[in-house]
Amino acid sequence: MKKTQLIPIICLLSAIASLLIILGSKEKTAPELSPTGDNSVISDETSLPTNPASAYCIEQGGSLVRTSLPEGDEYLNCKLPSGEEVEENKFYNSAPYLGKTLEEAETIAREKRNSLRIIEQDGETLETTADYVPGRINITLTNGIITSAFEE
Repeated sequence: MKKTQLIPIICLLSAIASLLIILGSKEKTAPELSPTGDNSVISDETSLPTNPASAYCIEQGGSLVRTSLPEGDEYLNCKLPSGEEVEENKFYNSAPYLGKTLEEAETIAREKRNSLRIIEQDGETLETTADYVPGRINITLTNGIITSAFEE
């Protein structure tokens, strides 16, 4: 084949690739802040957040709450059905541990390069140190199963 014969084929393939990129880049719309001023986030079935941590919060029955720091930084908390507010990414990162045995959780922690700490076992609060270890997962065990987990 001559180079001049390849040009139309290359143009056609480029056009198809561009079209696929454009069609594939459409995302669901992110939720908007509530106009009531309570900083809660409006969400419904048709406007799920594109952030996996936000989507996970909503899937678990929570709602997103925007929190502003005095320095001007903002972050999202997940307000759980119980009323408790937790930082959305920490809530999302601790999710793989829930319902697992300690052995399964240790395997997950090794893969994610996290450390685990048991803070409560079968209703008994265990003695812990006051040190802060970013990424450490604090877990509660009940009958050998993790019933609560949160990331520091």
